[in-house]
Amino acid sequence: MESEADGTFALKVRALGALTLGAPLYLRIDGNPPRRATPDRLGEAVWHADAARELIDEISGGTTLVLRSFVGDDADPRDEDPMNRREPESLRFRCSNPTT
Repeated sequence: MESEADGTFALKVRALGALTLGAPLYLRIDGNPPRRATPDRLGEAVWHADAARELIDEISGGTTLVLRSFVGDDADPRDEDPMNRREPESLRFRCSNPTT
């Protein structure tokens, strides 16, 4: 998480590896809807202002973080449509909340 020049916050995630340029990256906490960002050429995805604050709140109270990135020629994510999801490569992390 970083503070922007205008005083708002940004949450940044860097996906290392071979990402398909222009393919989205999704961050989902527990059963909340996935949050979409498009990584830049270095693999850095950014959520700004309210989206960053909402994600931080979800992470603080959550237990499971899922990060999905898409690689290859058929990078066709469907995370936003729960009826039409395929299983892309994903990483699951356990969130630890030291305040609980």
